[in-house]
Amino acid sequence: MNQTTNPLNPFSIEDSLEQLSQRDSNLQPLAEAQALDPINLTRPQLGQLLSLVRGASSALSPVQDVERAKITDALLINVLTNKGWFVRKEKDNSLWPHLQAVQAIKSLVAPETSIQLILGTPTEMYATTLFSSDGYRDDKLVIYMHKESEDRFIVYPGLSPAHISDALLAHLLPGPKEGFVFDLDLGEEVMLLLLTILDLIMARRLEAKLRSEIYPVLNFSVEQIMTRFTEIRLGEDLMWLSVLIPYLFPYMVQDLQEDQVGAMLDQLVQQEGLIMQIPSGAYQPSDLILALSESLLPVLGYASLAIINNEEAGLHAAFMIGPNINLVVKLFSQNGKNRVLINGIERVFFSRILFDLGLPAKP
Repeated sequence: MNQTTNPLNPFSIEDSLEQLSQRDSNLQPLAEAQALDPINLTRPQLGQLLSLVRGASSALSPVQDVERAKITDALLINVLTNKGWFVRKEKDNSLWPHLQAVQAIKSLVAPETSIQLILGTPTEMYATTLFSSDGYRDDKLVIYMHKESEDRFIVYPGLSPAHISDALLAHLLPGPKEGFVFDLDLGEEVMLLLLTILDLIMARRLEAKLRSEIYPVLNFSVEQIMTRFTEIRLGEDLMWLSVLIPYLFPYMVQDLQEDQVGAMLDQLVQQEGLIMQIPSGAYQPSDLILALSESLLPVLGYASLAIINNEEAGLHAAFMIGPNINLVVKLFSQNGKNRVLINGIERVFFSRILFDLGLPAKP
């Protein structure tokens, strides 16, 4: 193949798809053509693909460290043609990038929106990252995955918010029909402490089972909280709630500071009434915390969805299902600090929330 019959000219990031289509009338029908197939490329091949779009990478770009180079790989051109990324003009038999291909490349080089979807169970977790240069809209989302062990890159274009919603619904809707209903509003540090208390309660119940004890001891001290937290983090077992925080909310507070735990426990006593202090100086969980523990643990499935744009605004929510709960955890900012809303809701409303996440943003 030579350049005279295959003008694979780069397009500027500033060029719109409308401008691209106007360059040649033969390209206009491609805007409504069938979605492109996913591609699996080596690093040099990815660099050649990215060269079809000029312009600097944006702050959200996942390919900032991939060096761009002119397309010279005949095998790559053949793959991209077979996958629909390149199309041949009838007029002179030359190859041109599909309009959706240009959009997909722009989504990797200069995304304005990034989306991270996590789906998990107590034994495994899957993370998918999507990008878009045209917002959270239908057919504009592109999955990008780097298989580090092979240094290969998978690009899956033409996806929609509905695909995200469908994945969440399929993963989480085995949850209970009614479910434990409640609402909590906590600071992020207290949120991590609360999850550790729930983990401790579950551990005590499991230990009591092993010893054939009917009534486990659920009182705890600051030292016991810290011991349980440290043991859980060393093991990285996904069945524990406090282990999930770094995965579901990576920019939340990740560690408990022993010199601050006592004050936070007092806050849970005085402001929330979630625990009580007993004469010995130890703490015991309230009926609400015991009910939450029984409803949520062991966690049967969990997910999180983070939608972030260049202005660092967007949505970040996590979802969990337990034996008797459908849980929604949403992070928001208040007075410069992160706070967490925790809602246990019935399955009808739970499914409605997941469905609404599949609605695209308006252009």
